[in-house]
Amino acid sequence: GDDMFLIEKMRAAHPEQIRFLKSTEAVATTGSKATWSSLLRQRIRWAEKNKGLKSSKIRLIWRFVGLYYGVIAVLLLVAIFTTVSFFPIMIMLLVKWIADGLVVNSASRFFRKRFSIVEFGVLQFVYGYYLIRLGLAMITGKKGDW
Repeated sequence: GDDMFLIEKMRAAHPEQIRFLKSTEAVATTGSKATWSSLLRQRIRWAEKNKGLKSSKIRLIWRFVGLYYGVIAVLLLVAIFTTVSFFPIMIMLLVKWIADGLVVNSASRFFRKRFSIVEFGVLQFVYGYYLIRLGLAMITGKKGDW
């Protein structure tokens, strides 16, 4: 949200002077929400703000992730109700899980946290549910909390 708008303004004013500081001392955190509904409302609010970003790269990433999960969901429904194979779904999930695992493992090392493959595997399904629910909420016009 606001941090992304600030970065866009700084990049516009000083395009060659923006750098990434990879330091645990430069990390900002946001507290977690207590319930699924409050988490969903917070993330809808964040997603609503992202619509105002000028960066086409951010919008492209959002669309790609949403489309990727949407295709998985449609393929899953088709495979459940027809004789279509589950193999394409398994390949898409495997590709995503490997990519996510590399990112999460790298972040875990950076923050000096333990990386659990079991927790990671379980959370992949939770994240899929969360992302589809968030996408449906956005499509149906639900509003975030302010």
